[in-house]
Amino acid sequence: MTRLNSLTTPAMIIALACLTACASGPKRGGAQGQGDAQFSGVSAHPVGLYLVGHDADGDGLVSRAELDEGIMKDWAQFDRNPSATQFQTWSLRALGSTSAMPTFLSFDTNLNGSVTRSEFETRLVSEFNRLDRNGDGRLARSELVFNIESRRRDDSGSRGQGNRGGEDRPSGGGRPPR
Repeated sequence: MTRLNSLTTPAMIIALACLTACASGPKRGGAQGQGDAQFSGVSAHPVGLYLVGHDADGDGLVSRAELDEGIMKDWAQFDRNPSATQFQTWSLRALGSTSAMPTFLSFDTNLNGSVTRSEFETRLVSEFNRLDRNGDGRLARSELVFNIESRRRDDSGSRGQGNRGGEDRPSGGGRPPR
């Protein structure tokens, strides 16, 4: 019984220290010490990095034919149907990060743990079509970037801009789109 009590007390102290450390981190939504945090600018979709890499003729546009050729070249680098581990190398090279969208799970539509050529091609063509805002079958770099709206925190810590119906609550979930 004495041994149990001697182990319980240090364990509780460690748990409380960890909880205190987690709770005392910086405020979300901005840098420490800034009363009015602002978020704005232009960003690009990670898959846009992949897509612009297929501009074979250097005209600043990616056609469906260039995309199809690029998909075939990339697929040839995989050993059969890549698993999540094999897919990470491709994601890092093509998208810039292993957690950038589209992720392995968004390719693996049947959730069997590997990606088929059909799944790979279908997802990338879907991304191409989604980003082709004017529907001309070619992607310009201007179609791959988006604006992050400016958001400002007021003194109460809630966002005052972009609310519906005068309600004082965050709009859009607080994260920029991917």
